[in-house]
Amino acid sequence: MSSRTNYKIYISLSHFSSAEEKTKFLSSLTSPEITIILGNSESDRIVQCYDLSPDIIFIGNKGNIKKLASDNSLVVMVYHGIGLKQSYYNDISDRVDIIAVESQERFNQLISKNYNKNKLVLSGFPKLDPLFKENSQQTSKFSQDLGLNPKKKTILYTPSFYPS
Repeated sequence: MSSRTNYKIYISLSHFSSAEEKTKFLSSLTSPEITIILGNSESDRIVQCYDLSPDIIFIGNKGNIKKLASDNSLVVMVYHGIGLKQSYYNDISDRVDIIAVESQERFNQLISKNYNKNKLVLSGFPKLDPLFKENSQQTSKFSQDLGLNPKKKTILYTPSFYPS
């Protein structure tokens, strides 16, 4: 989106994130086209996001969504993981307009749980999709960069910890 001239991109991170996470987050943002919203406090950050009234806001969990997103904003839920936890099915807000779903199987499960089909978008899993594109040259480079034997199958294990 940053290559399109008619967009403004803003990124925000909760004040409750760890210092290490904030440092990694901020150091990864190298594009001058991205504006970072931090605020002087968590409540100030929330007010700044709300007052910005963006056309679209992407979120990773419902958290403060009703305080963050103005009535004019389209809210897209892109979870940080795949739908294995129960929270995937009950941690939803009526304020969410679109739910990005990572697989057809998960899409079908959500439909069976009476989710509004018009809110679901089969999007894949944005964090991992680039790793699985059918591009043998890219796959070979990936394996080589990690010191893996490209003739063997590779399993990517990426556990996460989210205190609930």
